[in-house]
Amino acid sequence: IVCAIESAVLVLVGRAYGSADADGMRRHLRAGMLLAILCVVAFYLLLIPFSDRILAIFAPADSADFRRFAGIFLLSMAIRDVFEALQRVTTGALRAIGRTNSILIAHVIYSLVVWLPLFALTTHLKWPLATWQTMTLACAIHAILLTWSWHRHTPYHHCPES
Repeated sequence: IVCAIESAVLVLVGRAYGSADADGMRRHLRAGMLLAILCVVAFYLLLIPFSDRILAIFAPADSADFRRFAGIFLLSMAIRDVFEALQRVTTGALRAIGRTNSILIAHVIYSLVVWLPLFALTTHLKWPLATWQTMTLACAIHAILLTWSWHRHTPYHHCPES
């Protein structure tokens, strides 16, 4: 669903950009971000009633330690997915205005400077939950970089002349 929202934001922001509609670009990006976040939150809320059945596949029902670990893990996944949704939608908006170099720079920083060293460290230290939490942190940094790039290269004042 988030990929479809990204595509819609790309089209709508691109159309607004081509029409020199700065308010439309902001409005479509904000609406896309909100819709993506709502979809992610709704997905995880729908998982709650089935969590016991899902967890029973992996561990006995009386395993309190595993359930606690799984609860923290699921929360980490949900938070990471919110940031993933934000970065996808912002990527669509940046593509719409032709700022693909900003996307590349943010992806390189995210992958090589943030995620890879943190992943290597937590894997080496054998911290499975910390490994997922570092992915969450890296996704948050990536979303922040892309959003900062959107605001830094904000097309609000650089729309093409109609």
